[in-house]
Amino acid sequence: MPRPSACRFGVRRFVSTAVFAALACVSMPADAGSHLWKVNELFSNPDGTVQFVELKECCGSNNEVNLNGVIVHSVSTTIAFTFPSNIPGPTGNKHLLLATAAFAALPGAPTPDFIIPDGLIDLAGDTIWYGQAQNYDSFMFTSGQLPTDGTMSMQLTSFTPDTFTIAANTPTNLAGQTGTVTVGPPPADADFTRGDCNVDGSFNIADPVNLLGFLFPNGPGVSLECDDACDANDDGSLNVADAVAALGALFGNPTVPLTGPLACGADVAADALACAAFSACP
Repeated sequence: MPRPSACRFGVRRFVSTAVFAALACVSMPADAGSHLWKVNELFSNPDGTVQFVELKECCGSNNEVNLNGVIVHSVSTTIAFTFPSNIPGPTGNKHLLLATAAFAALPGAPTPDFIIPDGLIDLAGDTIWYGQAQNYDSFMFTSGQLPTDGTMSMQLTSFTPDTFTIAANTPTNLAGQTGTVTVGPPPADADFTRGDCNVDGSFNIADPVNLLGFLFPNGPGVSLECDDACDANDDGSLNVADAVAALGALFGNPTVPLTGPLACGADVAADALACAAFSACP
């Protein structure tokens, strides 16, 4: 049997290489990029746990897929989200939905394309950047402009220059799923009595003992019904200083009074603690 000539072998190699190169060109568009996405819609509830940032491809390009390593960054909070991967095309005039985990759990919410940290958007005013080094797109708003009523959002009406309107939220993901979410107001805290940590209707030595049992458990530990009631010094946190404040109020010389409420009332100053229930009050 005659051996294949070097020429025939060379032709076969050339054809195979050409086919491979053609396939590579089909699977990896030469003009793939990521710079045409724009900040399109912002939404937040009052505490920043339910937020979304919606991006939109501005200009009809189907190859804006190279997002791996690109960031969405808040100048005010300094919180940043980095895209962990590229996305599938085509992308022309499509949306990308970046949202918090609490948003994703809401009834009727379209599935976020990516999950972002809580509180990325500063409600008091912020500049949101999209890009590799804050160089692709930004949108700035000032205090009072971003609604937090649980329904309305800030929606861009023009990218050049940036103009916006306030309307019912319309989050949309890359697949085209869209919807409108409603975030109810946070539940109101129950009335309570400051210092009554064990919720027995009176303020005495048992209350700081109860708090210390919670802070330094010896055995199964102590559960607290109302954190606010145990926050004797009203500093918005629970620690041994609250037990000291309670003991000072009970046995101090002179007695150190606690801040209110001292008899079944609302917290006089909002803080990080809450009181979901206080069974000693009506």
